[in-house]
Amino acid sequence: MKTSTINVKTDPKLKAKASKLAKDIGLNLSQVITISLTNFVEVGGITAGKSLEPTPYLGGIIARAKKDYEAGKNISGSFETASEIEQHLKSLK
Repeated sequence: MKTSTINVKTDPKLKAKASKLAKDIGLNLSQVITISLTNFVEVGGITAGKSLEPTPYLGGIIARAKKDYEAGKNISGSFETASEIEQHLKSLK
């Protein structure tokens, strides 16, 4: 993937806090900025704060899953081991 450099001026304390938070969740600051820019483009604007509402896409998936669950469709039992999951998935072929 080709990349482009963006120079951003920000408060050093904000940068340090953001870098620490990014590291805590396994990202670097460049990845956080790329994710933020991608979200900005996809949403067509800025979202502020923690959203408690799913995106329309995720909301549709959740609605379909609830409908399937209520109808008893597309439901698998619980699994104790990875081997059980693998056996179940192989049985679906």
